[in-house]
Amino acid sequence: MVDDPNRKSPRTFQCRDALWDSLESLAAENGQSVDYLMNEAIRAYLQANGRSVFAPRATAAPPMPAAPVAKPMIPGAPPPMPKAAAAPGAPPPIPKLPSMPGSSIPPPRPSMPGIGQTLQGQGAPPGMPKMPGGPPAMPPMPAAAPPVPAAMPPMPGGPRMPPPMPAREKQLFATFEGQEFVVDKEEFFIGRGQKVCEIVIRDTNVSRQHAKVMKHNGAWWMLDNQSLNGVEFRGAKLQQKRIDDGDVFLVCGHAIQFNYR
Repeated sequence: MVDDPNRKSPRTFQCRDALWDSLESLAAENGQSVDYLMNEAIRAYLQANGRSVFAPRATAAPPMPAAPVAKPMIPGAPPPMPKAAAAPGAPPPIPKLPSMPGSSIPPPRPSMPGIGQTLQGQGAPPGMPKMPGGPPAMPPMPAAAPPVPAAMPPMPGGPRMPPPMPAREKQLFATFEGQEFVVDKEEFFIGRGQKVCEIVIRDTNVSRQHAKVMKHNGAWWMLDNQSLNGVEFRGAKLQQKRIDDGDVFLVCGHAIQFNYR
């Protein structure tokens, strides 16, 4: 997480006297501060309207590409001719292939004499019967052989394997004083209050809602909930930390271990 959700700044707003008196009375009954109740009320209102307390920062838009610079015209030079666009649907011209030596392409046949014309000094070609009163009959052209169908590729043998199943998301468990708790809420509280905490620590040094475990962007995080004595991890106090498998946190000397499985 980039921003610190526990950072506070002073704010000024208009409030009705009756609402403020009720808020101070509720804070005194629960042993909490008015600032804490105001923060919780704003957070609950944002969540009810689908807003997250972890608001991402707005990123700057990428710069627009520079427009191409036109080349300057030379004085006295004719303007460039526009390129002729090809007609839609027109096929490209077929290039002429040069004749290669030894090619198997037969030479063009000579033109046949027309009807009524005779070949001087030559007789009818062999095998061609002479038709009376007309030109010799042409032999029928042989029929073209049908194309040979391509062989079908062999089908791969064996049954098809089903696609792999997606990996199941691991469940988070918390262990305190030999008892295991399933972390299955968006906000899992740890503290002294029996009615408002999932893990209850009976110690006067522990705040009523000392710490909380919450899920953000698919990961679980441990957060200090504005407690008086704080939360320790490996000998140092923390404000927030992502929970990894096997992490152990201390709440006023009481160890709580977290595991995924």
